[in-house]
Amino acid sequence: MMSAKNISLITVAISILALFISIYSSYIANKSYKLSAKKYNNEFMTILKSVKINENLTIQIGPTNEKVQLQRVVAHYPDAISENQWTIESPDYLLYISSPIESIKMIINKCISKEKNKTIILPNVTIPTIIETYYTIDGNNMFVKSMYNIELLVQVSDVRLFPSITVKGLIFSYRMANEEDTKQHLNEIWSEYYNQIKDYKNGDAKQEKTQ
Repeated sequence: MMSAKNISLITVAISILALFISIYSSYIANKSYKLSAKKYNNEFMTILKSVKINENLTIQIGPTNEKVQLQRVVAHYPDAISENQWTIESPDYLLYISSPIESIKMIINKCISKEKNKTIILPNVTIPTIIETYYTIDGNNMFVKSMYNIELLVQVSDVRLFPSITVKGLIFSYRMANEEDTKQHLNEIWSEYYNQIKDYKNGDAKQEKTQ
C-alpha cells in the first residue's frame, strides 16, 4: 500500500503536469488565433493607395486588395487644415486636395521666413488624414478607419508670394479603433507636425541659392 507521502507527491506531480498542459494549450490556442487573425486581415482587410496625382488638385485612390469593391470613402483633416469632411465618390474615387494645399501654403508662409536669393526646401511636410472606408468583399460589408499621410515637397522662395508645393503621395500609417474620436486624434497629431514645421526655422530645411 502506498504511503500518504507518496500519494501526496503523486498528487503534486499530476497538478504540475496539468498546469504545463494548460499553459501549452493556451499557447497553441493563442498561436492559432494569431494565424487566423492574420489570414482574416490578408483576405478581408485593405489599405488605400494613390493611383494618380493630378497637379496638386486631386489624388485618385484605389484599394490594394483586388477583391475589394469600394462603397463610400470619407477623408478628414485637422481643423487647422479643414473642418469639413471630404467624401471621395465613385466611380473615379478622387480626393480633392486643392483646398488643403492652400491651407498648408498659408501655414508655411506664417511659419517660414523668406530669405533673399535663397530657396528653402522642406522635403517632408505631411498632412495627417484619417480615411473611413466602407467596402464589400466576398459579399461581406466592411468598415475600416485608418491614418494616412499626404506627403508634400515644399519650396519657399523670395521670388514667389506663396510656397511651391508638390504632392508626393498618400501613405498608409496605421489602423485606428472605430470608436476613436477622429478630430481629436487628428488635432493632436497636427500639433506635433505643426511644431516640426516651425522647427525648420532653426536650420533643418535645406537651402539653395535662387537662380
